[in-house]
Amino acid sequence: MKVLLVEDNPGDARLVQEMLRETGSDLIIDVAERLTSGLKHLAGSHVDIILLDLNLPDSHGLDTFIQLQQQFSHLPVVIMTGSIDESLGVQAVQLGAQDYLVKGQVDRRLLKRTLLYAVERKQSEETILRAKEEWELTFDTVPDLIAIIDKQHRVMRVNKAMAVRLGIAPEKCVGLHCYEAMHGLSSPPEFCPHSLSCQDSKEHMVEIEEPHLGGNFLVSTTPMCDKNGKFICSVHVARDITERKRAEEELKEKEQFLERLAELNPAVISVNDLKNNRQIYSSRSGMSVLGYDLTQIQDQRKFLESIFFPGDLNKMIAAIADLRKAKDNQIRDIEVRIKAADGRWRWLQIVYVVFKRDLDGTPLQSMSVARDITGRKEVEQLKDEFIGMVSHEIRTPLTVLIGSLSTAMTEGISSKDTRNMMNAAKEGAESLNNIVNNLIELSRYQSNRLTLQKEEVNIKELFKRLVKKQSALLNNRHVIINVSGKLTTVPADKMRIELILTNLLSNAVKYSPEGTEISLTTKKRSGVVEIGVSDHGVGIPAQKLVDLFQPFERLENTLKQTKGLGLGLLVCKRMVEAHGGKIWVESEPGKGSTFFFTLPVNSGVKDQDKLI
Repeated sequence: MKVLLVEDNPGDARLVQEMLRETGSDLIIDVAERLTSGLKHLAGSHVDIILLDLNLPDSHGLDTFIQLQQQFSHLPVVIMTGSIDESLGVQAVQLGAQDYLVKGQVDRRLLKRTLLYAVERKQSEETILRAKEEWELTFDTVPDLIAIIDKQHRVMRVNKAMAVRLGIAPEKCVGLHCYEAMHGLSSPPEFCPHSLSCQDSKEHMVEIEEPHLGGNFLVSTTPMCDKNGKFICSVHVARDITERKRAEEELKEKEQFLERLAELNPAVISVNDLKNNRQIYSSRSGMSVLGYDLTQIQDQRKFLESIFFPGDLNKMIAAIADLRKAKDNQIRDIEVRIKAADGRWRWLQIVYVVFKRDLDGTPLQSMSVARDITGRKEVEQLKDEFIGMVSHEIRTPLTVLIGSLSTAMTEGISSKDTRNMMNAAKEGAESLNNIVNNLIELSRYQSNRLTLQKEEVNIKELFKRLVKKQSALLNNRHVIINVSGKLTTVPADKMRIELILTNLLSNAVKYSPEGTEISLTTKKRSGVVEIGVSDHGVGIPAQKLVDLFQPFERLENTLKQTKGLGLGLLVCKRMVEAHGGKIWVESEPGKGSTFFFTLPVNSGVKDQDKLI
């Protein structure tokens, strides 16, 4: 048998040829890549059957089949269609095609059987008009379930396959009502295509699941009329598509799984039409990720252009233009900034690759994955700022320390100047020590290596020692200590509490004028001791209170230039939280600030309290 395959996809054509070759049959197959070349081949060569792809470079959809049928109506045609165009295959069958096959769901046995059936069905249609004997032979060799049914739904004839499926001898099927024999019902089912053919004398087709026959079937009814066009009976053909339906369900489940997987992915997965500059698929709306509602946007192209960071839109356009000319399948990426609905700029990393090409290798579709990397970018920026600030802030006390020591060692310098230089060196060393201590504590906290050495700490004594130790730092500021008479000790890590108080006292000095008072107070409340450090300085604006305990946050100081990394309050917050307490600030611009923190007093003392 000679088969003409009209197919423009080389891969699909090769697959069909290989499957037919594996059947071991004597099928001879020729291939035409366009409808025009297929029609030319049919005009000059003998062909028994046509395998037709509806979407060709020079013809699309049902028009492809109609053009072929108009010139070669005597030849059987089997439609090759994709899963998304399966409805076209059904329509083509209704217009006269013998059958349709879904690409990717065909094996060699099904392909061979479909080709044979298509030829035999076409022959059957012609044989019915020529000779009853030839028709009967063909009738019984068709593997599909076939029955001839009259207007009263009585079986006039069945083929061997139908008789075997019903479990009744062919001659005993005659006279039975089809709805009883095939469906086990007392009347025709609502979907019955034979009932429709009886009404309009037209061919009808339906897919059903029939437990009585044990499977899924594609059922068609073809009317048979007398010479006056009066309906006599219909040829009822039931094709077992159980395996096909099972394959479809498995494919659907896989597609749903992949779709669900894509939806759960925080990244936006998209497939784009490069030729027509449109989106084919998106796992979820990228605009929704950024907080926008696409249903409220009329001109999406202008809208997208408006939310790109200046300059990044040109980068994106250039990247797409480059991809349209790409000869390789290399994975590319680009980082751009997009304005979110809340007004913030978000960094997106877009990884993209050519997904589909035409026969000439020209890119047709691309696949891209867009991830929000704003957090990573912010961390990188913080890291760069941190390195710069640390380098600067460490260099300053080191310069003072080295310069003071060098001057103090100069010959001929007076003892008074030497003492002044040594005091300056001491202050530089203490400043450097405070920076290093804060960095060490933050590092321990971030790496889960912070271990508290708890003991009963006398807060009043700690206050006194701290004031004496920081006397040079206070610079004519009077410190008032007010400790509740009922409070003696609190279980805490003495070194860490002293670091907290040192940072808070340093801030109080930085942001209050000379000669003012600084208060260190304690108050016992339910289960905790509340410690406060108050000043009468510049105070803190309300809008600054939210970010006060964030890294590198430093307030503008109207009294003098403020130095430091802006890590002191963050260290205080981490150390207080490590003890199970809370820290906050109460402030009024121009009247000063009070930093409070609490420490639990009823948790008991442990030798070591490791934070994990």
